[in-house]
Amino acid sequence: MSKSDKNRDSFCAGGSKGFTYLEIVLVLAIISYIVITFAQFIMKVTAGEKISRDLVVASNFAQSKLEQLRATPFYFIGESSGTFLNNSREYNWTVEVWFMTEELGVLAVAPVMTDLKMANIAVKWFNPDGEKKYVMSSLFANYGAANLGSSSLSGRLTSSDGSGISGGFVEIPGTTLNAYTSYNGNYKLNFVPSGTFTVLASRAGYKTKAVSVENIRLQEFRNNVNFSLPRIE
Repeated sequence: MSKSDKNRDSFCAGGSKGFTYLEIVLVLAIISYIVITFAQFIMKVTAGEKISRDLVVASNFAQSKLEQLRATPFYFIGESSGTFLNNSREYNWTVEVWFMTEELGVLAVAPVMTDLKMANIAVKWFNPDGEKKYVMSSLFANYGAANLGSSSLSGRLTSSDGSGISGGFVEIPGTTLNAYTSYNGNYKLNFVPSGTFTVLASRAGYKTKAVSVENIRLQEFRNNVNFSLPRIE
């Protein structure tokens, strides 16, 4: 074999060896990328499973607390809070309760006791990326009061000039039936019992007035119980 042939064989062998190393490096890089991508995918799946598990735990607790409230007498449904553990994770829970009123089909927080309550159950916990929260709400009606009366009264409070009085207070003494007037003086009392009784209307700066409501029938919706309150001089 000539010297030129040996050099050519040596060059080819060296070149072949160099390409083999490059291929190995490329293969290792591809494998590393696949491993890293798969690890990130596993981490995301694991994190998603943890979030899903926390939501299930929070939802189950809120549902059980809701069932407890449903078994509680209406006037004993109140606010509370606490903590519980599940799989070594701590969850904080709170129950907030508001008396509600309804006017023209719209619910609003009532400033006085009514026969309707809204309970808001919130469960909170902490993940590495911050605080998480699950909320469940429900309405509770005082069916005991509802069974006493299925009628309603509505009307309007006005001043001597005929303008509506907002923030006026209307009540049936001796009961929990009361309501505040809206911006235009309108009010509504639900769960009114049958019979004859007195309704009082009052407002700061005005004289209190009483109206006798007679012969309310079962499931009657009387809408003309109005008051005209004179100002206090």
